[in-house]
Amino acid sequence: MGNIKLICADADGTLISNGNLKEINPSLKKVINYARDEGILFPIDSGRDFITLQNLFSSITNSFLKSREALLYEDVGFFVNKEHQVFGGVEKKLLEKIRDLPLINSGLFTGLVPLPDNKFQYRTAWVTKEFAQNQSTNIAVLQKGYIRIKEFIEREYPNLEVKKSADGIDVVARGVDKKIPFQNYLDLLNKVYNIFPKEILVIGDAENDLGMINHILEKGGKAGFVGNEEILTEDMKSSSNFYLSDLKGPKGTTELINKYIL
Repeated sequence: MGNIKLICADADGTLISNGNLKEINPSLKKVINYARDEGILFPIDSGRDFITLQNLFSSITNSFLKSREALLYEDVGFFVNKEHQVFGGVEKKLLEKIRDLPLINSGLFTGLVPLPDNKFQYRTAWVTKEFAQNQSTNIAVLQKGYIRIKEFIEREYPNLEVKKSADGIDVVARGVDKKIPFQNYLDLLNKVYNIFPKEILVIGDAENDLGMINHILEKGGKAGFVGNEEILTEDMKSSSNFYLSDLKGPKGTTELINKYIL
């Protein structure tokens, strides 16, 4: 057993594939539950909504959150010890207006649909029709839609920002990043629970994970990546605390957890 006390992982592309919340890789599930049995905490940091992450956590662990475990959701908030903390987000009226955009500007959203079954409170997201049907994302459609939607929304609504993850197009309040709730969660762990960055492993797969990955590396913690390595910086790749898995998605996450806890 290494010195890792907490493993923080992204959801889509890291814990699950093609948005399928019901199919958890058996090997991944086994190693996560082994880690938790050994006292390692397992928070999830994702742009997904809180209820979805609750369900995902339960599917993986067959249990509820332990004390100090957190769900970091919608890039703005975290839930720990039965309390929510939220750091920004899109106001409700504006969010409703953005959600209605496909009805008014359907051409911007060709091949895209709202992320199925989402219960967003502070942001919204679109995915390709293929991803919504638990298939691989149509990368060409996603990229084309991202360029059009970003140009339109950021021109019309300067206080909003459009970002692209591996599988989705996200609309968030400008300046929002999943690193922000992650930093605040780390501060809580450090000050209240004596868990320090060097005892933390972060795993992600997409550009929107790089903020929290860089942050933990800067603080002396460990990080792994299970996505497209082309988006990584040379500084990140050369860090002795960073591991780039040859395996992608949940299989890579399984490899990383095994590497650092066995």
